[in-house]
Amino acid sequence: MYAPRGVGKTLVALGISYAVATGGLFLRWQAPVPRRVLYLDGEMPLVAMQERLARIVKDNDIEPAPDFFRLVNPDLQDRGFNLATEEGRKRLEPLLTDVSLVVVDNISTLASCGRENEAESWLPLQEWALDLRRRGLSVLFIHHAGKGGAQRGTSRREDVLDTVIALKRPADYDPRTGAQFDVHFEKCRGLVGDDAAPFSVTLTPEGWTMQNLEDTRDEKICALSAEGLNQRDIAKELEIGLATYMRKRWEQLVNDGGLFLDKWGRQAAALGWRAVDLFGVSPDAPEVAYCDMGLVPLLQCRPVIAITGTTARIDCGAGITQTFSRKTMGNGAVAVWNLLIDQDEKND
Repeated sequence: MYAPRGVGKTLVALGISYAVATGGLFLRWQAPVPRRVLYLDGEMPLVAMQERLARIVKDNDIEPAPDFFRLVNPDLQDRGFNLATEEGRKRLEPLLTDVSLVVVDNISTLASCGRENEAESWLPLQEWALDLRRRGLSVLFIHHAGKGGAQRGTSRREDVLDTVIALKRPADYDPRTGAQFDVHFEKCRGLVGDDAAPFSVTLTPEGWTMQNLEDTRDEKICALSAEGLNQRDIAKELEIGLATYMRKRWEQLVNDGGLFLDKWGRQAAALGWRAVDLFGVSPDAPEVAYCDMGLVPLLQCRPVIAITGTTARIDCGAGITQTFSRKTMGNGAVAVWNLLIDQDEKND
């Protein structure tokens, strides 16, 4: 697992370790039974580590059984462990008795040998991890991200790893929020479907909250659309590709249309609303030509609360409403699906 400094790597590593030691739940990961954990901390002051552990204990209903959570901290050692050396690994061996999970937090401080970007410097640690795996132990390595956002050093580390997790701050991160990040599975051997889906995490005074990353992105797209940003600006703001935004925008349009038709479809038809009145867009500027835009493309996740033969009232929240008049539409509008058909024909 890797992330830039200050994102929350140690918080997550401690949460995982505590769940394993107690047979508990952390984020979306459930440990089936308690297992012994050896947590190797290479840089945190002991006082800071004790404070974090105290909060975890406070937020959980159960504590680990004696000796199920073993912490090795540099403030408790005469000299540190260097797992990249044979001598360092031999010193650690007595602490591995009956352990199921070893957490190495982090590679830079606990495995110093050669240059990080040289594949050969990783080989001693790789062989040690493979040996532990053959003995039935799991290893969780914690690592820093480089300036470009990818994990620092050689990519050869990922070759023998079953899972690679990246913690990334959202594009609109506010430092006042505290610990907030997105969890991405960059390699997930044995994980499929929802288990491998990315999700967003925030640490609140009440504990951890989680949300599917797709749902979080949808909410942000709705909010930015309501502020009047065009598709390119929204894609840039959320650091996503324009094609990704257009796909999400189409999904939003389909959802808004379905909700409207379920509640108001029959009444709108009886009142004489046409398809272009409801789903119209400009063929030249479908996102920004509001004079040719029908009701549904304007909704952007907001519900219709009333409809007449010529107007529809939209609930904008906070007691504010917006009135849409179908008489004000321009003459150049086409139903959005006709625009898609035209585009498909051009591509063919």
